[in-house]
Amino acid sequence: MRILQLCIGLALIMFGWQVKAATSCTYSSLSLKLPVSFAHDSGQPGMISSSWHEASSPALMTCDLTSSGQYSVTASSALPVSGMFSFENTFYALLNTSVPGISLIMAVADTKGQWLPYQGIELTTYKGDAPVYSSYGIKVRVRLVATTRLDSGSYNVSAETLLSTGITKDAVYTGSAFTSLTGTVVTAKSPACKLYLSVTTIALPKIKLADIPVAGAIAGTTPVVFAAVCEGAASAYNVKYALLDMNDWSATDKYVALRPASGGGNIGSVALQIAEGSTVMNMGTFYSLGLIQSQGGFFSKTLDVSYVRRSMVALNPGKFVGAVSILLSYD
Repeated sequence: MRILQLCIGLALIMFGWQVKAATSCTYSSLSLKLPVSFAHDSGQPGMISSSWHEASSPALMTCDLTSSGQYSVTASSALPVSGMFSFENTFYALLNTSVPGISLIMAVADTKGQWLPYQGIELTTYKGDAPVYSSYGIKVRVRLVATTRLDSGSYNVSAETLLSTGITKDAVYTGSAFTSLTGTVVTAKSPACKLYLSVTTIALPKIKLADIPVAGAIAGTTPVVFAAVCEGAASAYNVKYALLDMNDWSATDKYVALRPASGGGNIGSVALQIAEGSTVMNMGTFYSLGLIQSQGGFFSKTLDVSYVRRSMVALNPGKFVGAVSILLSYD
């Protein structure tokens, strides 16, 4: 009977124990507010923000650490990393936003500490020894970066959870206090060029098949001039041009297809050939137009359009048409 009473007493004592966590914290949150909008006038890859955007909290979390030993205040971001970016002789992780081509770089610190560049791995902003009961602050700063050329238009960058902060002790993480980032709108104005043609319809002279007696022979060469007037930008940029065969969008060779003016499919034995000087242009290939300085500029180009014999297959006389589109590209 005494043994039974003793067992019951021990059970009551065991069930009465309470195990207190070695680390317990209460958390607040921090919001880093971006400007409502940004103007990225160049549209080119590079810095969008003209300065750092910052936020801080002197008491982001208050923690009670009861067991002895060293601990760390650690912070990390769940945003995907798309690469590294060098700014002011320091490397930062490029954190993706909701808009492809627009990323963030970030630095983090204890409120009394030095800025630490976030490089895609967990940061330690403070170290101390427990047991201790204390509040911990944080300061965060970000910049927006364009990682690709942005076409003209407005881009809505969504709000994000930027950072999670907590306590790491004995390889155990306790957290988190969250830092959020407000959304914004980035308006890009990419430089643009206006294209001018001396004529939009070119009438090549009439020829006879005898004028192009063998494959590769050309005749009826006619010059056509086009010009490009290009806007200024924050920095110099390259302009390239390509010719596209409107009768055969997939064409990548040096011929422009001809088809009967009355209708029907492309003919194969005779085509058009376009050359700049001695260089015959391949369809769909970009060629340099030149470098536009920051104040803007003007280019003029003369191309020669000719009939070219592709094969000796017989062809009935008639009127034939071809069409070419000029495409400009900016780097």
